[in-house]
Order: sequence, then C-alpha cells, then structure tokens
Amino acid sequence: MLLVFVTLAVYWNRFPCKFTVSSEGAGFEASTRQRNLNRIAMVLGALAGHPSVAGAGFLAQSKESLLMNWGMFKTCISTQSSVSSAWKIRGEQ
Repeated sequence: MLLVFVTLAVYWNRFPCKFTVSSEGAGFEASTRQRNLNRIAMVLGALAGHPSVAGAGFLAQSKESLLMNWGMFKTCISTQSSVSSAWKIRGEQ
C-alpha cells in the first residue's frame, strides 16, 4: 500500500515524454524528470542494499529513449481527427 502512495506522490498519474515521427522511424524519449528519478532509484537502491530497486532503475534507464526504424513496423494506422494511433510491430500479435 505504501508503494501506491509513493507512486502517486512522485508521478501524479503523469508520465511526461516526447514522441517523434521522422523519415527514419518513430521515437520515444522520457522527460528529464523521469531520467533523474531513474538515476535516483539506482543510487538509493544500491546504497540501501536492495538490488531489486537498483535493477528497476537500471531497466528504466535502458528504455529512456527508443527509435524504431520503419522496417520494424508491419502496419501503422493513424487518423487526423484522432489523438491515438495504432501501431503493430512485426512479430507481435
């Protein structure tokens, strides 16, 4: 239950990020605040002797930015009037 309150206090049901669509592909980049929180989780987890917390910080850091080339996509459906888009990546159901 404490985890829920800590998560709400840190994120407030928000995850600011930046999406980019270019001729190379579609990309994602986490905000500076999120990057800092990932590093804090790694350091505090290591100092407290909790490898699972430090590992979660390392995993989050590994996915802070991502670029998928257009060759990875099987289909892409997007409409001008819709905020959401549907992306299907090769190999996924």
